[in-house]
Amino acid sequence: MHNTTKLTRVCLTTAINGFGCMLELLAEPFYILSQNLLLLKLRLLVETAATFLRCLTMCILIVKQTNMEKGIVFALSQVAYGACFFFGYWGFYLFSSSFKSSDLFPFRVGGKAHLDGQLANTSMIFTFQSFRKLILQEGEKMVRVWFDTP
Repeated sequence: MHNTTKLTRVCLTTAINGFGCMLELLAEPFYILSQNLLLLKLRLLVETAATFLRCLTMCILIVKQTNMEKGIVFALSQVAYGACFFFGYWGFYLFSSSFKSSDLFPFRVGGKAHLDGQLANTSMIFTFQSFRKLILQEGEKMVRVWFDTP
């Protein structure tokens, strides 16, 4: 019974952390766009607010919920961080009057996009390399948590 409860906590922590990471990934295109447009004030505001919210969430959960597992506390603070990134960048670009939605989401005439095969192939290679690197980096931590080794 103890192993099942531990496995459930690990799965819950992973799911919450994954949700926070997905929020960050959804904000990533606008982060890159703000970097290319040199919107330094926007980046400063969003990143400061996200870091502050992450720390505040972690402090509140540690002080108020002393029996909560540390992994879940970290995962919830990651969700707060990702949500701040997501709403900060998406909110700025979608509600800013200086950008039209057609500038941010361009569509081709006739609904067909020109596919650059070499670029698509290179992107797939980089994606698979990044995925393998993530598995190699985080795999040891997952195995340690799974088998509860120090």
